[in-house]
Amino acid sequence: MSYEQLKAFVAKVKQDKTLQDQVKTENADLVSIAKAAGFSITTDDLRIAYTEWVKDSLVS
Repeated sequence: MSYEQLKAFVAKVKQDKTLQDQVKTENADLVSIAKAAGFSITTDDLRIAYTEWVKDSLVS
């Protein structure tokens, strides 16, 4: 997994209103949005990151 790419994409989204609007749309294709923004992530990257986030949320 390109965790660094995913982290960089999330950081970019936090700073870019246009990207924020794109990712908030219903059924947004995050992989395509990331690719268009110059990042290389996969659906597996997103699934793994989400799974880790859920695990962390349940522990907290």
